[in-house]
Amino acid sequence: MEFLNEIADVIKQVILNPMEFFEKHKTKDWTELIKITAVLTIIPAIATGIGLSALSSFIPTSTLGNLNKFIGSVGIITIPIIYILFLIINIAGIFIGAALLHIGVYLMGGREIMKTAMAQVYSSIPNYLLSWIPFVGFIVSIWSSILLIIGISKQHKLSYGKTILALIISTIITLVIVILPISLLILALGIVT
Repeated sequence: MEFLNEIADVIKQVILNPMEFFEKHKTKDWTELIKITAVLTIIPAIATGIGLSALSSFIPTSTLGNLNKFIGSVGIITIPIIYILFLIINIAGIFIGAALLHIGVYLMGGREIMKTAMAQVYSSIPNYLLSWIPFVGFIVSIWSSILLIIGISKQHKLSYGKTILALIISTIITLVIVILPISLLILALGIVT
């Protein structure tokens, strides 16, 4: 229970006083980041399961027969499966995202990938808590991006300009890493001539 109280305190600090949190908080190892991700992943998993159940109520029975009842029950029943899937994706995202993000941070003078990963995970807290709410997700994403800029700047002691440049560089590198292989595959398969 103490661990959940610590997470609640961290959430409150990140939301109410991000400048001070990112300036003072030191992450010791990857397990801290994995634990908070594991706890926060529960929220979007439950929201997705409930969303699937709610979606089934909009499907007319005459259209799909009893399939809408199946989808509704599957939504609730599969929450643990959704949670495990989201958890795997989010934990992989910690490592892959931090590595890609840290390329730009490193070029701007940041040296410790743990600080980059910490900023990445904790700046995502608003996304975990609120992005599942329709029409709120976009605003929350902007908020998380601002928190990421604050987090990287404070953790690595970089100016906001260098931090934003680091994020732009990392985004370009990520796009190249993702788009280039897909483009080559499309060309190799002859989909586009």
